[in-house]
Amino acid sequence: MTHGDANLPLAEQEAWVCKETRQSDSSEDENNSKAQNYDMYNIYSRSGKRAILLTCGLIAFICPCTDTVYLPVLPELAAYYDASDALVAVTVSDTMIPRRVGVGQLFFGTLADRYGRLVVIYAGLIIYEGLTVACIFAPTIQVLIALRTLDGFVVSSSLVA
Repeated sequence: MTHGDANLPLAEQEAWVCKETRQSDSSEDENNSKAQNYDMYNIYSRSGKRAILLTCGLIAFICPCTDTVYLPVLPELAAYYDASDALVAVTVSDTMIPRRVGVGQLFFGTLADRYGRLVVIYAGLIIYEGLTVACIFAPTIQVLIALRTLDGFVVSSSLVA
């Protein structure tokens, strides 16, 4: 491209540069360029790919597991806390409300935009596990309801990020 070609529109300049690049690349070995292109798209190592797969699997497993594992225990919780069935059922609905309404998504979505998705996902999973363990040791039904509500709020971090 000569100095006088600088007045060409940008699309034509890019086409000219691509044409020159293609002509110079045609003399190189075809297999070498294919190998370079293949390596360009494989930026993760084998262990990195497995870590991503494990993280995605855990995230996909959390919400259904939280709901289905917890439901059969409701009668035992009512007996343990000496509470009504309706009050124990609140622990289920209070977990689902922050997740379904989108309160947690608004909070964790902005955090994911600011700090990155992986940070929010990992922090959310760690806090979720801590709250779940705290639910096991809840002394009263009111504390259990509060912890389960926070649990639903935090697990929504995995839905956004």
